[in-house]
Amino acid sequence: MSIEKEKVAISACIFGYPFRFDGKDKKNKEILDNLSKKYILIPICPEVLSGLSVPRKPCSVKGNVIFENESGEDKTHYFIKGAKRGLKILKSLGIKKVFLKEKSPSCGVNFVHFYIDKNSTQIKEGKGIFTKILIEEGFEVEGIE
Repeated sequence: MSIEKEKVAISACIFGYPFRFDGKDKKNKEILDNLSKKYILIPICPEVLSGLSVPRKPCSVKGNVIFENESGEDKTHYFIKGAKRGLKILKSLGIKKVFLKEKSPSCGVNFVHFYIDKNSTQIKEGKGIFTKILIEEGFEVEGIE
């Protein structure tokens, strides 16, 4: 008799998809190997789901707004759209646990890039928009560096 593994979501960039703002991934084979022993891993990227391009200008958080660093343009509506689409997908798959990439304005669980101005950001304690929505909806969310 085999025990069925639980499905969990993981940031697509950690899974190995080149979806980061710079068109690269953050694949972590050790983390993937460890998690895949226990779970079925489902990659997800709310930023790509929002319609943002790859590559794209980096963005960071300031209060409840997400700014495009180089132009100072407000991109919050994209991040909210992607978070809502991601939430809908996870609910449809029955997923309740999610592993997300730290520092992202979408996925940061404990830390995000905080917008200072068009030319600078700092890493500060905080949560990305996708993470906030998932927590409000009762998901278990863990950050991965």
